[in-house]
Amino acid sequence: MAKTRTLTVLLLKGEGSGADDFIKPDEVGDRVLDRRELEVGTEILFLFILKTSAQPPRWADFFRNHLTPYELGSVSTASAALLLRVAGSWLAVTFGQGRHLIRPEAIVEDFGLRVTLNAVGKGSLRSIDKETFDAIANHSRLQSSREADAGEFGLDVERDLLRAVTGTPRDPNLAQRLSGMDALAITIEVDLAGLSELLHKLIQVFADESYRTNFPWVDNIRSVKDLGDMNDLDAALFATVGRGDFSNTWLAPPEILNWASVRVFSYSDASNPRVFTDIHWRTLLRNHRGDFSRDALKRKRVFCYGEDRKIIRDWALYNCIYAETDFKGSSYILSNGRWYRIAANLEEEVNDWFSSFPKVESALPVYDHDSERLYNEDVARHSSGHFALLDRKLVNYGGGQSSIEFCDLLGLDGEIVHVKRYSGSRELSHLFMQGLVSCQLFLEDPHFRDALKKVVPALHWEECRLADGKASGRRITFAVIYRSRGEFVLPFFSRITLRQTSRRLVSYECSPCLSRIRMDEVRAYREKYKDEAF
Repeated sequence: MAKTRTLTVLLLKGEGSGADDFIKPDEVGDRVLDRRELEVGTEILFLFILKTSAQPPRWADFFRNHLTPYELGSVSTASAALLLRVAGSWLAVTFGQGRHLIRPEAIVEDFGLRVTLNAVGKGSLRSIDKETFDAIANHSRLQSSREADAGEFGLDVERDLLRAVTGTPRDPNLAQRLSGMDALAITIEVDLAGLSELLHKLIQVFADESYRTNFPWVDNIRSVKDLGDMNDLDAALFATVGRGDFSNTWLAPPEILNWASVRVFSYSDASNPRVFTDIHWRTLLRNHRGDFSRDALKRKRVFCYGEDRKIIRDWALYNCIYAETDFKGSSYILSNGRWYRIAANLEEEVNDWFSSFPKVESALPVYDHDSERLYNEDVARHSSGHFALLDRKLVNYGGGQSSIEFCDLLGLDGEIVHVKRYSGSRELSHLFMQGLVSCQLFLEDPHFRDALKKVVPALHWEECRLADGKASGRRITFAVIYRSRGEFVLPFFSRITLRQTSRRLVSYECSPCLSRIRMDEVRAYREKYKDEAF
């Protein structure tokens, strides 16, 4: 009887290739790669085995003054990849670290995710990995104590990119459990003789499209497959970055990390590299000049170090780039080395909403200041008492454990104004969420109102009817300092965040609106020149 085991399966690109074409030559180095051909029934399977010599454990130096490293034992690893051709396609079953033997560009994206979504039932999910595109690219893993529907995991179908899922297939003969992203982890009773039949089934499940019925929102954010489009998107992005414009792009680790084990990052694996507590475009540019091509940034690596200054993870720099851009009339995002296109129906729906969202020409003065703080102070000082300055006046809530600005400026007519310089999607999302959170606390938490009263001038407290804790059509203005003289536009995910924020504020009987604060033309020119000269 076959033993129950969990196998990792990859679908590979290149139907006309031979098995050896999928193996990374740089993985071999001075280690021995053993290649075997296995005859299983009528099939020929290709097994690649990579062995490493035994070494003391990494933590051995903790005892260096008392024991020799080898007194603590030694460890070695073996990696293997089994390749076979099934129904005209090549697949790899990997063992240990065997996935790293396979050339990354040869792996079919989302194979495991699509097989799992096609195979599981709507209410049969146990775990979801998602990435939320918002103020930050937020990776998270949600696990359920029981089988559940996708909706029970709190997915935001407009902003969440589904990275991986785990669930129970509807057909118990297919597997006991499936978990997939690019790779598919499948738990099943199987032996080597039954492997080919299993992989035939998986190819058929992959070709199915039943996921579009049970999980139609998955395609709201879709991977770009056309190489020409990817190259054009890269060229546009790196031309912008090369000019020092980082407004809609940032760097971040491309996967979920155990931050308790992370100490520093570096852009070099030299013996004594310059290290940073996080990765950022500006720190990168101090260490990388010149070539911003896709190939160059794929060769450049980012290294993550643990407690003992050992490299615990590393990635291609390109895979650490997150970006939003509009291209050929559509919205795209770059995440984990892949470009994604926003589905046309979602984009149209969001854009139609944004076009009708209230936008008012700001009555606030032109911005010609060195900071938002100085601007807000100047507005309040010259408003003849109309605006109260609440910028940086933090209000404690939740037992004094947390604090928040209620707003930046509070008008005698009750207008609540939140001011922010435009510098990309992240800052705008923070702006909108601050407006929502402060409104919720004001309306729902009497202790917050008591604390708020201490920072609001008495005249404004009475005139703005803050004491009654009611919205009553209160106007909430998101005032954005916008350098460009062109059309006032927001990045796509900022539009989504604004829409979700607006819906909540309207449900509280508030009246949200968007306003542009114009920047002094001379200052705008100087800042633009400074950015381009960076």
